[in-house]
Amino acid sequence: MQLSTNRSERLLSLGQIALGVVHDLKNVLLHPLGLQLQRIERALDAKEPEKARAAIAAMRNVLKDGLEAIDRMQQFTRPGAQPVRTRIDVENIVWRATEIARAYARTASAMRDIEITYQPSKAKKIDADGFELLAALVNVLFNAVDAVAERGGKVTVRTGLLMSMRRVWFEIVDDGPGMTPEVRERIFEPFYTTKSDGIGLGLTMVKACVDDHAGTIAIESVPGTGTTFRIELPMP
Repeated sequence: MQLSTNRSERLLSLGQIALGVVHDLKNVLLHPLGLQLQRIERALDAKEPEKARAAIAAMRNVLKDGLEAIDRMQQFTRPGAQPVRTRIDVENIVWRATEIARAYARTASAMRDIEITYQPSKAKKIDADGFELLAALVNVLFNAVDAVAERGGKVTVRTGLLMSMRRVWFEIVDDGPGMTPEVRERIFEPFYTTKSDGIGLGLTMVKACVDDHAGTIAIESVPGTGTTFRIELPMP
């Protein structure tokens, strides 16, 4: 009975991880690939081969992210598998997440202006799963874009250092309608969503990523004013 229970729990976890990977693949592949294809088409029409080559190079990076997501799924199925951590450039990851969010904003709100700004700080590196962190930041950014999509608005991405605590922080701020206390309390629950087309795993995966990296995540939200997500992760 215990063996059956353990197997059922693992299959349930595997199913949730599979849904999460599909969710992340859609976010990190679909919109940036569409953006780069548009850039290639414009470059070819304008007879600017260098711009087309740059877009093709960017597409290779996007496909690499997709392969990393599939690798993560395969690793989960191996008993005793350990998460992969490498030394990554925080600003590069945040810049890529911001570019993906800009591509998403073009499709999420064709009739409204959405301004996404990135305010980088000093260059820094941390030990992390690069794809997992990228997907987490993209998930938070997509929620911020969705929050302002109906009427237009601003999304601001900031990074910084807490040197005394050896931590890196990320903030994603939107000036959308904000959340009620009830929504804020449940926002990280699996399969909880306020979106008609959502599956309720995006922010659950974000919380799991932050926890896996021994970090913290906090939300400040005021109805009618906006929402701030703040993530802190340890530095090596």
